[in-house]
Amino acid sequence: MDNILKYTFYYWGPFLFKTQIPLNLITELKNRGDKTKKTHHKNLAGNLNKQNAYTDEDIQWFQSAYAPAFESYLEGFKKYHDKENINFKGYNLQSLWVNYMKAGDYNPRHVHTGDLSFVIFLDVPKKLENENLKFEGKSSGPGTITFTYGESNRPFWATCSRNIFPQTGEMYIFPALLNHYVQPFKTKNITRISVSGNVNIEFDNETDRSRYDII
Repeated sequence: MDNILKYTFYYWGPFLFKTQIPLNLITELKNRGDKTKKTHHKNLAGNLNKQNAYTDEDIQWFQSAYAPAFESYLEGFKKYHDKENINFKGYNLQSLWVNYMKAGDYNPRHVHTGDLSFVIFLDVPKKLENENLKFEGKSSGPGTITFTYGESNRPFWATCSRNIFPQTGEMYIFPALLNHYVQPFKTKNITRISVSGNVNIEFDNETDRSRYDII
């Protein structure tokens, strides 16, 4: 008998999607974020000095400009879960806000509302990357976003986590109920800027909605 057997394995668990957003869209989203005035603190879990909501006009612009990212996510979702018979009609943006993270700020473990959530990194300073590279602890490093899923009572074999130190221009889309958190950093006089939001998926019919919900 051969020592190495033929085998297969299964993709299962949440579908975590990453893409790179064009520089012009990152710049426009950052410029619009700099003009925001309305605080979004009471609606969020984060312990950040500044978290502001985008305007209705910004949301309408985003809905159109970023549509290809969500369309790609939904196509990838069907392949990942082997659910090609689900027909997605589109998506509807529930909320959109910008996060300005400074030294000592953090985002505790939490989930979002809606079907999907996302985070786009508008500016990840080089000094923060250097701090992360020097980190020697057992936990995820400073400025890292961690996604976690599974049974917390037996983490060795039943829990899956993904630690990601993001880069400027990256966008991550994930199920809204996927737990995630962000570690604080110590470097002074820098700001880690990200944008987050929640999305409802639109379906052609209730059958497709039920197929999505039972995954």
